[in-house]
Amino acid sequence: MVLAYPFLALLHAFYSLVILSISFFRHLTRPTPTPLNATRMRLPKHLSIIFVSDADFDEQINEYCITESIHRVIGWCQQLGIPRLSVYDAEGE
Repeated sequence: MVLAYPFLALLHAFYSLVILSISFFRHLTRPTPTPLNATRMRLPKHLSIIFVSDADFDEQINEYCITESIHRVIGWCQQLGIPRLSVYDAEGE
């Protein structure tokens, strides 16, 4: 029982070093992300968005903001060529 604690502490330290080195290696070798304005190899065929209104604002302001956002998303989908868009509220309707 006396040897179990030092053994487990050593094992934990070794495991931590292995995980640290793997994480560091992945950080160094990860590819740089493609800029947002670059052409994508794949585009979704269906985009779904859930809009949740903010209870701190008036209902008319929420409705206006959500409507504006939906108009923008429709325009973006048309520009990108995404053929299907689903819009839901907080209840999923």
